[in-house]
Amino acid sequence: MKNDSQAGIQTSRWWSVRRLLSVVGLLAVSIGAFLLAPWSLQDKSLAALHGLCAQQPGHSFWFGDARLPFDARMTGIYGGFLIVGIYLLSRGRLYRSGPPPVSVLITAAVFVAIMGVDGVNSTLNDFGMPYVYEPSNHLRYFTGAMTGTSLALFIWMIAGGVLWSPQVAIDKPIMRSWKEFLPIATLVTMFWALLQMQVAFLFAPIAVFLVISAVIVVSSIALVALRLATGGFQKALRPLDLSRSAVVAILIAYAVMSSISGARFMLESMATVQAGG
Repeated sequence: MKNDSQAGIQTSRWWSVRRLLSVVGLLAVSIGAFLLAPWSLQDKSLAALHGLCAQQPGHSFWFGDARLPFDARMTGIYGGFLIVGIYLLSRGRLYRSGPPPVSVLITAAVFVAIMGVDGVNSTLNDFGMPYVYEPSNHLRYFTGAMTGTSLALFIWMIAGGVLWSPQVAIDKPIMRSWKEFLPIATLVTMFWALLQMQVAFLFAPIAVFLVISAVIVVSSIALVALRLATGGFQKALRPLDLSRSAVVAILIAYAVMSSISGARFMLESMATVQAGG
């Protein structure tokens, strides 16, 4: 009996290692293939995120001759999303899925509304129509980061309610009060400060950070949908239990991002040909 028990434990540990290696291996191969692909980092990152962003040069942050793959607003949205995720993990909120206080929800809704107002104002300016105030990439970034914060809270709350078993799920607010926006705002501002330095050697890590953030956002949504579709609702007891689904979700994210980017390149090419003809 004792030998059988030990064998069972060893088998369980082996499967845990295999699950971990499957996710780590996929990420390592993906990052390696991306970095080793024979194009400039700017071209690769712009192509990878082309389906998720209009990538207007005038709305983007530049590092010398290199342009970030997201425009300022999307840099704020996706950068803010990943910053909030890192913050929540560092605060031990992995298994939490409870809604935050009303004050937090109202603040998050106001964040989205503010970006909407700034987006409309910026669009009016782009089309040469009357607008309220002068748009700027700084405003685009910070209003985008506000929405990225709200998006992260929403997806975290939904994911926690879908993924974790009641045995480990913690029915407490993912954010305790609006005051927790203060450290997040500090981190978002620090990231903005890095963008303003425009030092050449910072372009690569920031561009890769944004690509990774986009993959995390899309794969997180895919993971939740996949667990719902395959009967995995509230069954995970630990992150390793999600490894198989995580691998599939990441592959789905790659497929979705590449398909949308490819379709957008095709439409732009057709529009260019028609305009030239």
